Amino acid sequence: MKKENTSASGKPLKGGAARLVIALTLVAIAAAALLIGYVVVQNSRTSLDCFTISDGVLTAYEGDDRTVTIPDGVVVVAERVFIGHEEIEKVVMPASLTTLKNGAFYGCTSLKEIKFSSALNFIGDAVFGECDSLTEFTLPASVQYLHSEAFYDSCGLTSFSVESGNPSYVSKDGVIYSVDGTNLITYPAGRTDKSFTVPDGVEVIASGAFAFNASLETISLGSVREIGERAFLSCTALTEVSLPETVETVYQEAFSGCTALATLEISEGVQVFGDSAFSNCTVLARVAFPESMTEIGRGSFANCAALSYVSIPASMEGIYETAFDGCENLTIYGAAGSPAEDFAKAYEIPFETIS
Repeated sequence: MKKENTSASGKPLKGGAARLVIALTLVAIAAAALLIGYVVVQNSRTSLDCFTISDGVLTAYEGDDRTVTIPDGVVVVAERVFIGHEEIEKVVMPASLTTLKNGAFYGCTSLKEIKFSSALNFIGDAVFGECDSLTEFTLPASVQYLHSEAFYDSCGLTSFSVESGNPSYVSKDGVIYSVDGTNLITYPAGRTDKSFTVPDGVEVIASGAFAFNASLETISLGSVREIGERAFLSCTALTEVSLPETVETVYQEAFSGCTALATLEISEGVQVFGDSAFSNCTVLARVAFPESMTEIGRGSFANCAALSYVSIPASMEGIYETAFDGCENLTIYGAAGSPAEDFAKAYEIPFETIS
């Protein structure tokens, strides 16, 4: 049975009118197809237009894609280019990319997948800072420099690994070390182990290496010689620290904000505490400095509200004026006539003489 063309009212259309309707319909379909194609092209152009690139350096990004594919030819991602782009879940890097500068992906809290360039050799400070959705990270074999604080406050990370053949770094039990084993570079902030023993041969704990880990309660430091800046910053579960005789310097803010730290033992041989080394350790009550100590830096124990007993050897002269700022319950113990007594009198801190 032949089907007639009908109008919107359901009445049959005559020949010319039918042909006109069909023609108009075809034109509309063609126009729609062109429009869709135009939109797709425009979206593609918009996506590329999101990047500002100059001489191979990516300096700005203004997109909102969940998957970001960095354009071919980019050699360097400049500082803070993707900072705070919480929508980014995946990043694909071009083969040309060699360098990620400081804070490049800082605050990309949804980032969980990265396809690296085979040419990447430099990862700067806080590049993946506060990337809380990263749970594991494999350092490419090509990377020759990794800043120890590249993952600053990325508390979702539970394990690190390093591809075989990397000339600078190795991983052991989820922790990254220098290839010669003398430097502990970074420990995953989201790891839930309650204790950790620094392996034999490690001499330096790098800056920020353990920072923001909220599970670690005790640390065995082995034969470590230096504890870097912010090495244990805000390790809020850490309850006790014993500094071995091999330690020469505890750098600034090394244990700042360790709010559960109740016991600090300092072996003979330890020499210098940097600025704010133990600041804001709010439950620490007692500190006895050995004869080997030569310097207590600015604010070393600032705002340690529970600190009530500090003994200082007569030989120590390098006590900065703000070393015990905010320690309202403090009494200093030391030898009569010593620099410790002079310090206590100068800053109106109670002093008790001990032999």
